[in-house]
Amino acid sequence: MHQFILQFLLILTSLASQTNAKQKQALALLSPIGSIRVHLDYVTPPNSFRLQYIAEKDQLAYWNDNDFSIIYFSLETGKPVKKTFIEREGPNPNYSNNYLYVDDQTIYTNDVIGAIRQIDINGKSIKKHKNSDPSKINKLPDPMVWTGSPMTYHNSKLYFQVAIGGIFTQPTMAILNLKTDQIDYFSGYPDFYKEAYWRGGFENMFYTFNPDKELFVFSYAADKNLTSISVKDLNGTNSHYASSPTYGNLKAPRKSMQSPGRKHDEMKFMTQPSFHMIHYDPYRKLYYRFAQDPISENDYYSKDSERSETKAPRIIILNEHLEIIGEKELPKFKYDINMSFVSPKGLCIKLKNNEAEDFIDFEVLLWQKE
Repeated sequence: MHQFILQFLLILTSLASQTNAKQKQALALLSPIGSIRVHLDYVTPPNSFRLQYIAEKDQLAYWNDNDFSIIYFSLETGKPVKKTFIEREGPNPNYSNNYLYVDDQTIYTNDVIGAIRQIDINGKSIKKHKNSDPSKINKLPDPMVWTGSPMTYHNSKLYFQVAIGGIFTQPTMAILNLKTDQIDYFSGYPDFYKEAYWRGGFENMFYTFNPDKELFVFSYAADKNLTSISVKDLNGTNSHYASSPTYGNLKAPRKSMQSPGRKHDEMKFMTQPSFHMIHYDPYRKLYYRFAQDPISENDYYSKDSERSETKAPRIIILNEHLEIIGEKELPKFKYDINMSFVSPKGLCIKLKNNEAEDFIDFEVLLWQKE
């Protein structure tokens, strides 16, 4: 009996070693190969919550909150080639504006409360669309779009996030038919979100779109799995395991809205692993899911804001079938993963040049096969 147990343990050890060897091999395959420097003028901040890579022009579109504009940077030279000042409309502009570039006559913005506008490359308004349908679902906010949950254009329809953090029973996505102005809703938080109070940061959701398969892939901050939904069947969902073997089970900050409160929720979020943005890479047919390692309670309660507010990131790499093929740990304070995008060169992530005000550096990480 003892010999059988010993043999069983040896087999488990061997399998674990093989798994670790494969993971270490995969770790080396997503590697830095260089950087891209983008040059800023004196009114452009070094941070933007809305980046969009424009493949047909090899440009990076960059939202500037300071002067309500979109700047188009050449990634070949790093210099701006065009700046579009958005023509403001109405007395109450939505200053959390974001945009989607489709072509020079089709740029969509949510800069007017209650509406989505189509503007041209010069910022002139062409058409206004509604962005919600109260007859179907009440009390939904304006589109909540940024780099991690971008407006998406596909087959004359616009898809955007309408999730309300903490209200886990409502749909998280809307579809605007640009030909009929009809609004429909789909997707939603995983069921376990409805069983507890997942706040403090766990309410965040992110997504990417795979145009090759017409597939949305959602990354929820508390969910080890990814959720995929095809635009051909918006009622059908599939779940795909996409976590790190170093992560344990997550616990909701509290079971209901009752005390202890927001600071407690934040502490529970920061001291547990969580999941973040996801990018689809059409050039290599890969997905990159960012995850964040927990910090200690000592770090959370320290007076050092960087230590208490920064979780070390890692990247979980998946193939086109949403199967894990590798994992990459990143230095804790090196990158700003909120400012990341995919180009033909690779996965581009902003470096934290804390003292730089006139440029941004993006490090390029490339998945290289053996």
